Amino acid sequence: MVEILKRQKFNESIPAGLAPGTPVAHKTGSITRIQHDAGIVYGARPYVLVVLVRGLDEGKKGHQLAADITRVLDAAVNGRPLPAQAPAPARPGSAPGAASPPFDMARPIAARDTVFMEDMTWLEVRDAMRAGKRTVVLGAGGIEMNGPTSRPANTT
Repeated sequence: MVEILKRQKFNESIPAGLAPGTPVAHKTGSITRIQHDAGIVYGARPYVLVVLVRGLDEGKKGHQLAADITRVLDAAVNGRPLPAQAPAPARPGSAPGAASPPFDMARPIAARDTVFMEDMTWLEVRDAMRAGKRTVVLGAGGIEMNGPTSRPANTT
């Protein structure tokens, strides 16, 4: 099965955010205003990544966002500096010229000891990864024929 997933032809999301030649076994999918990609990245430190983007009218923007997420995560997992990025556009309600905080900033508050991703800030996720934590629980509820479900994500 992994060999089949390594031959995926739609490579605009996770693979687009990786260094050329990085092996990845992944499965993509899309439906109106939703794009997703899930895969195993076989870099220096293999990991599992699932990205779902929803609410964007243009599929290309969703794929680009997934590639950008992959690029940042891959740098963090492998201890490389983040790639140069253009300044983020100001968010509605933010001061003119305001940008996102730098990825290497110090944490302003104490971290919580949790594996529940929805309870963590991005700084806590970053520091947990740097400390070697590789498992998180990410609630992904849905309705199936057998009723509601919630599945944990395990990246070990």
